[in-house]
Amino acid sequence: EGPLVVDADALNLIAAEGAANLLHERMVLTPHPGELLRLFPEAESLDRAATARAFVERFPCTLLYKGARTIVTARGHPLHYNTTGTPGMASGGQGDVLTGLLAALLGGRLTPLDAARAAAWLAGRASELALAPGRQSVQSLLAGDTVEQLGGAFRELRGES
Repeated sequence: EGPLVVDADALNLIAAEGAANLLHERMVLTPHPGELLRLFPEAESLDRAATARAFVERFPCTLLYKGARTIVTARGHPLHYNTTGTPGMASGGQGDVLTGLLAALLGGRLTPLDAARAAAWLAGRASELALAPGRQSVQSLLAGDTVEQLGGAFRELRGES
């Protein structure tokens, strides 16, 4: 009944079982390119933007397509490109931070599209703050470093800093 975040092995299970027909508009999928390719083999011949558009036209869900410029979209909506983030977000646990943040925002009654857009921005901005001079480096960034900076990212989003 409520919203559902589908990430990591849940995406792989949907792909392996051929269960993409179970996707619905209250779901937010958060694949990286490899996971999306398993779900949607047509992606192999498309660029990222065309892949995102074609995926949400076929499946009625919100897509948070992770990558160097994360794309967030849903059927009938334009592509939203996230402008925050760092290469350090490719490290272990960063996707879990994003998924947890997304689930919390969905629990706060944001629409799936708005929650996905906000979660992508917040996680990306928190990783940028964690890499500020005197803090972490791209090579040393851990998920916990990103979590520690979420408060600052939320304050910026609200215009408080």
